[in-house]
Amino acid sequence: MIKYVAFLAAIAVAGSAAADGPLTAVLQSPVGSPTEATASSSVFACKGNTCVAQSDTSDDDGMTMCKDLAHQFGPIAHFGSFDGGALARCNAAARH
Repeated sequence: MIKYVAFLAAIAVAGSAAADGPLTAVLQSPVGSPTEATASSSVFACKGNTCVAQSDTSDDDGMTMCKDLAHQFGPIAHFGSFDGGALARCNAAARH
């Protein structure tokens, strides 16, 4: 029974991680043409107002990635699971 419960827990965690998908940022202003950007050490593909991580972001700091993208493209409207306060700090830190 314990093995069965552990198995179900492992499936739930794996499914949850897979459902989250790649880290996504929504820009306040769209990019002119599709482009790639490096934020921290992660690569993002940007098209329109959306940038999607193309590499594993687990070793990168979320705030650093957000600030890097904001520095390159301007204010960020949404970044991963950031709440309003974290997003405001990201955008404020990236202002020129």
